[in-house]
Amino acid sequence: MAEIEVSYPFSEVRFPREGSASTVLFATSRRRNVAQVADKFRVMSFDPVTETFESLGSVLTTDVNPSQNTPTAASLSEKGISLAVTGRSATQVYGLRRFCKANDVRFRLSIQLDSNPQAISWSVAEIGTIFGSVVTNRVYRSCPNCYMNGLFARTIVAEQLCLPRNQTNCFQFSFLDDMPPFESYGGYNAFFIQASNSTPRTANVTELATGVGYNVTKNVVIGETNPECKIDVAPVSCPGTQKVFLLSLLFDNYPGETEWEVTRPNGVAALSGGNYTEEMAARPIRDVSCLPTNRCFTFTIRDSQNDGLCCNNGYGEYVGFFNGVEVFRGGRFNSDQSHLFGNCP
Repeated sequence: MAEIEVSYPFSEVRFPREGSASTVLFATSRRRNVAQVADKFRVMSFDPVTETFESLGSVLTTDVNPSQNTPTAASLSEKGISLAVTGRSATQVYGLRRFCKANDVRFRLSIQLDSNPQAISWSVAEIGTIFGSVVTNRVYRSCPNCYMNGLFARTIVAEQLCLPRNQTNCFQFSFLDDMPPFESYGGYNAFFIQASNSTPRTANVTELATGVGYNVTKNVVIGETNPECKIDVAPVSCPGTQKVFLLSLLFDNYPGETEWEVTRPNGVAALSGGNYTEEMAARPIRDVSCLPTNRCFTFTIRDSQNDGLCCNNGYGEYVGFFNGVEVFRGGRFNSDQSHLFGNCP
């Protein structure tokens, strides 16, 4: 399978075949052909379609053998899918590129993290629309503050997800920095990549978002006005002056921790929900009822474990509608969160 082999000191760029760069191998030593105790042999991959790098890892000098008499070798697989680094005590294999199915769309996120990567969260999800507002149907992948400062500070990371083409019609990409701005060298690029044929370099690339500095927190929605994304809600006929109240609720991984209620001004509950089962994890429900329009109501949602619906244990959210209008929205809270709606002073 291997097309080339590179020997220590890994100070050059090598390609699996002409015109298709896949991997960069290099040592951190400043002196060519002389290994240092603190050397790291760094492994990076270059995606020629999006023209972005990703850091795959590193091998310490203590693991490889820097002797010129018994050089360490690196072998790159035929299609640039994997790289094997063989040394004195171990062989490490790095996956370079995951190939999606022919009709799939590849979501690609490349991030140059700064010194506070734990402030970063992102997610990709399927969305729908109710009364013209976007709600989340399901989350394909999320990363809530998942890059630990001690491991990921000032590194390059690349995330990838293969999606059937029809799952990109109603789509949302969210990126959040809890402590902006990104430092000057940091930033990210998010892409959709659809191969036009079997040759990756002829793929169609759509840039979804780019973030630097203070301009990193973004929410990109595809399909907000697409009729295919509209969620059909069972019609309800409300009597007299009452109108439809609709709660769209997407659970996190522990639905049993969630309960909610709608109370009148005197504190008496008009509506409530709870006792949800594990089978409802990461799934949405739409609860439809009728409420009078001449009163002020309080919606309160509670989490028994004090970690809300987002984002330590999955990605959840709640969105409330009254009389065809969005009146509240949330997901990040501790033990409880309340909202007023209706005819309130």
